[in-house]
Amino acid sequence: MKEKPENKSDILEMISLQIQENLHLDYKASAALSHSKRDEISKDVSAFANSDGGLIIYGVTEEGHLPLLIDGVDHHKYKREWLEQVINSNISPKIEGVSITQIPIDDKLSVYVLLIPKSFRGPHQAPDKKYYKRFNFLSEAMEDYEINDIRGRQKLVKPLINIEVELVNTIVRLVVENKGDSPANDVHFSFSDDFVWPRPSTQPKMPKLLAEGTKTFPPGRRYVYFYDSFHNLMGSKKGMDFYIEVTYFHTGVDKRINDLFTIDLTGFVDTLVINSPFHTIEENIKTGFKSLSDEISGLNNSLKAIEQVSSPTGILISRESLANLGHVLNKTGEFEKINPRHCGRTVFRKVLDISFDLSYRLDMFFIGPNQSLEQLKLIEGMDERIFKDIERNFILDFKSHNP
Repeated sequence: MKEKPENKSDILEMISLQIQENLHLDYKASAALSHSKRDEISKDVSAFANSDGGLIIYGVTEEGHLPLLIDGVDHHKYKREWLEQVINSNISPKIEGVSITQIPIDDKLSVYVLLIPKSFRGPHQAPDKKYYKRFNFLSEAMEDYEINDIRGRQKLVKPLINIEVELVNTIVRLVVENKGDSPANDVHFSFSDDFVWPRPSTQPKMPKLLAEGTKTFPPGRRYVYFYDSFHNLMGSKKGMDFYIEVTYFHTGVDKRINDLFTIDLTGFVDTLVINSPFHTIEENIKTGFKSLSDEISGLNNSLKAIEQVSSPTGILISRESLANLGHVLNKTGEFEKINPRHCGRTVFRKVLDISFDLSYRLDMFFIGPNQSLEQLKLIEGMDERIFKDIERNFILDFKSHNP
């Protein structure tokens, strides 16, 4: 047999096989669904949730706890929505994950199949302020210790999947997250019957996760979806209030969990827009980068000031000196040569160890026109030792500077 009947043939098969009522199954004749039976309906549904879950089938008569025949419920008089409203409004707290399947028998009659999960959010109270359980095919009031046992379920099973909305700078984001320590498997999402994805230009279709579900949802995983702008939602008045039901297999307790999340964006109307923690982090990062940029800019200005210094002696640290330090550390055996055209006579005198007069003549030579090696050798006071020192320490590129 299937987990629950889904069509008329499945109901007839249950009757044919004489599937007996038990802790998880109850047959109810059509008369059990009426306005005068609202409290009885709520009592029976809460009893299943407080126990181990199960099926209630309305529209099938029974005799001796065995299914007899289909008598059907008048679905024009008692609609599926009416039954759902009875359950949701008369049981406290609300039972999450109850599904109602309507199986048409003919144009007038239907069978309603209620699948009620074992609740970990209980105990659930009926309209008469009592708590019920399933016992010997019936719904019976629970003892105080039994009520406390059910309350203990909440401590044993913590939900995994959480759904909420965030409003960040007038943008509405839908956040789906596994906040637990165990993976959620076989995850499925369902929305209100009248729900339509707002279809913003950047996300014209419902995200694949929400539309198709996923085989596994790892712990700590967080998905954030752009839902729509708050202004658009306010203007259209659609998509402001809806619910999302999520079902999944909780690997931590080997149970299937049903949770219902009610999304109501009307609560954000006339509120101040508060930036999310992620937006605050983003702003802090921007501020940090600006501060770092300012420091680098200041350092760069300092380096430019050093760059202006032309002193290869090492008394002041010039750009060439820094480069030469690099050569020393890397043991390349090479040194940066000095541009002689703008270094000044003091540089010539210190580097070449020459007289003041010769350093002056060299300075005048390198800033003058028509330079050549031959003319350099003819400068008064030049000798072979000084000429070799000039070749070794200075850039001698006369062709690019002669007119």
